Formats: sequence, C-alpha cells, structure tokens
Amino acid sequence: MVLLLVACSAEYPTAEVTAAEDSPVAVASELAAYVTESPESGDGDGAAWVIMTEEQLGCAEVTAMPEAVRDAAWLMYVQQGLAVYLEFDTVDDATTYLDWEETYWGGEAQSPQGTRWMQAFAFGGGQRWELAGGWFSVERRRVDEFEGSFAVPYYDGTLEADPCGAWDVGPVDTAGP
Repeated sequence: MVLLLVACSAEYPTAEVTAAEDSPVAVASELAAYVTESPESGDGDGAAWVIMTEEQLGCAEVTAMPEAVRDAAWLMYVQQGLAVYLEFDTVDDATTYLDWEETYWGGEAQSPQGTRWMQAFAFGGGQRWELAGGWFSVERRRVDEFEGSFAVPYYDGTLEADPCGAWDVGPVDTAGP
C-alpha cells in the first residue's frame, strides 16, 4: 500500500496546503507550485510571484502572467489556487543587503536595512480575493530551488516551487483571455 501512495505522488514541485472550511476558494491539498521573479531583481532588491495552482502550468505560462496585466487581475484567468507576491528593497546606505531568505509579513514591513512587502491572493471561478495579513517564509532560494512555508487567512502550508526564472517584460495587455 505504501508503494502505491509513493507511485501516485506528484512528479512536479508542489505545495501542501490546508484550507479552512470557510475559505473563499476550496483548493486541493496538493497544488503545483511555481515562482517567477522580476527581471530587475538583483543585489539587495527583488520581487517575485509564488503561484500555486490545481493544474500544472509550464514555466512559459507562469513567466508570462505577471507582466501581462501588471495589476494581479491575471489571477482571475487561471484555474484555482493561491498566489503570493513578495518584494524587498534595501535602502541605499545600508551596510548589509536584504536577500530572499527571510519571513515576509502581510503588508509592508520596514527596517533600517530596507523594506519588505507581501500580498496573498486566493483565486478561482473568475474571481480573486486578497488575503490581508499572514506571513510567508522563504526558507531556501537558489537558481534551481525555492522552498518556503506560509500562513495567510484561511490557508497555510509548505512548498517546494519550480523556479521559472524572470517574468516576461512585454507589452501591457489588459484584456483577459
């Protein structure tokens, strides 16, 4: 029986999610997980979308999404799932750079070294809900590895996301699919 469970487990990076009974979107307990970063991310500054969906996506689809609309409305046009936007910015005269591996709190957090932002969303059925509050911890971020855990209103979990590289910087298209 154990071998059967192992054989049926996902062969793609996943998020293990627990949803509250009254959550705005009922999501599966196992979601495909991806991360795409701003092409302008660099030493001391970065922005990324962590996307968790019920259906597998290709990295080409994931990297095209955030820049296509630029206001998070694109979440309404994908399947069902969760998304977290993370951003950090080191102040110009800081003695040490901020980096990815840290805990981000819902909203904006400032320190003498810089600022971190986090926004979380649930999406499904052509709707998007902003989930105010919570936290997201980036526990490991490498070129080929992204691991974290989170707790936002209605949802919590852990993930090993597929790093898809930088999101596309293309023409703004505000029309849905």
